[in-house]
Amino acid sequence: MRKLVFEDHEYYHIYNRGVDKRTIFHSPNHFQRFANTIDRILTTGSATPRPKSNQSLALNHDIDILAYCLMPNHYHFLVR
Repeated sequence: MRKLVFEDHEYYHIYNRGVDKRTIFHSPNHFQRFANTIDRILTTGSATPRPKSNQSLALNHDIDILAYCLMPNHYHFLVR
C-alpha cells in the first residue's frame, strides 16, 4: 500500500469504479444509501449507525466536498 500524505487546503479527485465496469448502483435507493453513508461518515466518523457517535472522529470540519458525481458503475468526488 502506498503512503500518501494529504495536505491541508489542497484539492483531491477521489474516484472508484465497479470491477469489470460492473454496475454498483442498481436503483435510485442505492444512490441515496451511498449519499447517506457519506454524510454519516462526515458527521459521525463511522459508516455504521451507532447509538452514540464519537464527534472526535467526525470529518465534516476536515473535508469539504466541492463536487461529486454518482453514476451507475462509478463515482467521483472533488474534495479539499
